[in-house]
Amino acid sequence: MTFGFGLAALTQLTGVNSIMYFAPTILLDTGLGTQAALTATIANGVVAILAVSTGMWLLGRYGRRPMLLTGQVGVTVSLVLIAFCFLALPESAVHSYLALASMLTFLLFMQGCIATVFWLMLSEIFPLRLRGFAMGTAVFGTWMANFVVTLVFPPLINAIGGVTFLLFAAVNAATLVFYIRTVPETRGRSMEDIETHFRRQYAA
Repeated sequence: MTFGFGLAALTQLTGVNSIMYFAPTILLDTGLGTQAALTATIANGVVAILAVSTGMWLLGRYGRRPMLLTGQVGVTVSLVLIAFCFLALPESAVHSYLALASMLTFLLFMQGCIATVFWLMLSEIFPLRLRGFAMGTAVFGTWMANFVVTLVFPPLINAIGGVTFLLFAAVNAATLVFYIRTVPETRGRSMEDIETHFRRQYAA
């Protein structure tokens, strides 16, 4: 249950909802006009839908662990690119559209790999006797982490600008290390086998 709660919280600490909720503000800060920023934000939703559809297809062909790790690498690199746009490029159309492309790449990896694997793994890692309570705890962790990210992002972006995305990138890099050490492959494994894995891991 501890692992499920951590997985849920870390999925939100990728910063995904800072991108989803505040996309127009981020794009305005790059110099994009108000109307263009609002229009470009629609691309976020379109990419998210396409990425989830693709991720669901990939889940039947590849393991959960490689998809999760790939997604984590992708969002980390994307956040570094967004920070680069803010910190190293002068205000211009190229600056704005490179930032938008980096945001869309972030969502592609997040929704296509991390989000789809996260929700599936939650249904696979909890034993039946605890599943209802454990799923509730994990979803609570998801929304609490979402609340924290939503609360701190606006003051952070106002205070330190593009460095905010480097902070998120650092969190995601640490999360990648955590996943490499702890996330098992659940595809094709029985519930009993997965439960035994976690018992041994947390007993060690």
